[in-house]
Formats: sequence, C-alpha cells, structure tokens
Amino acid sequence: MMTGRRVGAALAAAALIGVAAAGPAAAAPTQDPASCAGVWVVVEGQGAGCASGYSTGQEALASAGFATQDSSPGLLCRIDEQPQTCSVTPSGYWSYWQATRDTSGGFGAWTYSQLGYTNSHPQAGNAEGWVFGDGSQPPAPLPATGTAATSPHPVATPTPAVSTTGPDASWVGAAVTGGLVLLGGGAVAVVLVRRRRS
Repeated sequence: MMTGRRVGAALAAAALIGVAAAGPAAAAPTQDPASCAGVWVVVEGQGAGCASGYSTGQEALASAGFATQDSSPGLLCRIDEQPQTCSVTPSGYWSYWQATRDTSGGFGAWTYSQLGYTNSHPQAGNAEGWVFGDGSQPPAPLPATGTAATSPHPVATPTPAVSTTGPDASWVGAAVTGGLVLLGGGAVAVVLVRRRRS
C-alpha cells in the first residue's frame, strides 16, 4: 500500500518536473535602440522593438512584433488594430518616418519616407517610425547613444500564448505548466493508491 509519505514524495517530484519542464523565462526584448543589430521600429503610442527581418518596411514592422492591415495592397491602414476602423484619410493615416544612424552611433532626425512600406528597404542599424495623424509630426526623438529607451512607449513583444495583464506576469506560463504536471502527477498517485488497495 502507498503511504502518505510516498504520495507526498510523488507530488513533490511532479511539482519539480513541472518547474523544470516550464524552462527559463523568456529574455527581455531589446529596449535600447543603440544595441539593436537590426532595424529599430517605433510605433508612436504603441511601442518599439528591434526587427531582425527588414527586407522591406512591412517586414520590419512584423519582425518587431506589430500586426498590420492594409486597406489595399501596400496601403497600410492599421497597426495592432489601431485605429478601430481600417480607413485612410488626409487627416488620419499612418505616416512613415526613417532615421539614419550617425557617426557617433546615435540617430539623426526623423525624415518622412518618400516610399511606401512595401517598397522601402531599411538598412541595419537605422530606425523606422510610424505616427497616426495628418503626417505633420514625426515620432518622438530617439534616445542618445547607449541609453535605454525612456519614452512612454513600452517595447512591443509578440502576444503570449497565455493572455496576461500586468508588467510582472512572466511566471504565468511556468505556473500553468507546473500546475498541469502537478495535476497529472496527483492523478497517477491516486490511481496507484487505489490499485494497491484493491
């Protein structure tokens, strides 16, 4: 017969296996545009991130973790479901800006792109910016070389598989995995106890 000690040991082992199966927490995304080896992408009011793929401006946006929608091929109308409706007007559209890395390692001023995002070919080390409005205002200036981004924009990350809220929710995935393994281990222990008794 399985004793309480053995059941406890089985449950503890299941919990340890669950924590090990969850693996390490994901690394924090790059928050310093100067350390981005690809193209730094800023979406005013929504976030910023480092794009590792950037053969076009469209690919850079997606690679930095932003979802896009076009109203017609190549005509961007929404980034991460903003604005609520997919429409492009002279007073409301996503203006496209670019900043080149200068010799000191910082970035020059934003310049309005003369190309659409499907025809633009960003270069590694430079920055791409997006602002919703009438096209008259560029994104906020980029921070100086080697300083972490201090703008009010959070770094964009892909949506996690487990929907969470709050800034410190990275433990949720590990807790869910550990809980599932723990439940599975508990079920095995119950089956073993019942078999021994019969």
